[in-house]
Amino acid sequence: GCGSSGGTGTGAPPASYADGAATEDGVADAGAADGAAADTAVADTGAATDSGAESDTTAFPDGFLEPLDAGADTAAPEDTGPVVTGPVGKLYAHTSKDLYELDLDAGAFLKKGTFSFDKNEDKITDIAVDKFGTLYAIGFDHVYTCATDTAKCIWLAKLPTSFNGMTFVPEGVVTPGKDALIGISDKGEWTHIDLSSGKVVLKKLGVYGGGWLSSGDAFSVVGVGTFATLKGKGDTDTLAKIDPKTGKIQQLLGETGAVGLFGLAWWKGVFYGFAKGGSVYELDIKTGKATEVKSLKAPKGVSWWGAGVSTRANGG
Repeated sequence: GCGSSGGTGTGAPPASYADGAATEDGVADAGAADGAAADTAVADTGAATDSGAESDTTAFPDGFLEPLDAGADTAAPEDTGPVVTGPVGKLYAHTSKDLYELDLDAGAFLKKGTFSFDKNEDKITDIAVDKFGTLYAIGFDHVYTCATDTAKCIWLAKLPTSFNGMTFVPEGVVTPGKDALIGISDKGEWTHIDLSSGKVVLKKLGVYGGGWLSSGDAFSVVGVGTFATLKGKGDTDTLAKIDPKTGKIQQLLGETGAVGLFGLAWWKGVFYGFAKGGSVYELDIKTGKATEVKSLKAPKGVSWWGAGVSTRANGG
């Protein structure tokens, strides 16, 4: 999601977010029918998955793999859809108004559409993708589900506070049987955005800590882990490993050497950072160091505000 420092020009985020300090559960009316209908639709299209899947351990250094949702299958009702094999969803990045798919085989960004809204139009500050491949999006004031092929969005609820980052964490980490949507404030607060009642209920789970702020994004993939871009110490953004239950920093991997990494995602063993200036970077998972992928040319004038992959992007 877009960071608070923003950048320049008309396409840049504002200088600061309304933080809202979600120190206790917040509730805002959200249109129960809309929220409940959307939740039902997501559940109905779900697929049974194996929560114990992990990637090849040789791909990551010691301590990087974690069974994020171990034991979730025994606590959760069985999904009713077909069994999914292989990676779920695709790698997405977005500006405040347009959704793109990053096709790494073709080395190109494919524009899926300009975000459109059935009501309550907003600028999209971040996206997140659940285990079924359903894309959620937040703006400064609202949360939506959006079609990945058209970027058409259905309004779910009004947010009682703003977040500059968002991710799902896998089932069983925060909520049994289902992925949990997490909003990240500029101050690094890790907040569960619960839409199950048809209203937005916020529950603060924790904070990055140590004075670190959110640069703008995080991802959580089964068998890979939970990672975020941070700012506040050093001249450039820092990559960190995060506890998905609390948002607390588990390990600082190192400065990236890049600034404004408002989008962070993982795909096929590679960490990708999407910068407000339009560049795309590969991030070293041991040191955090960013290397620009110069072969990936973003459309002219693009300013990345966020990115997202499914919690099941690693398959299983």
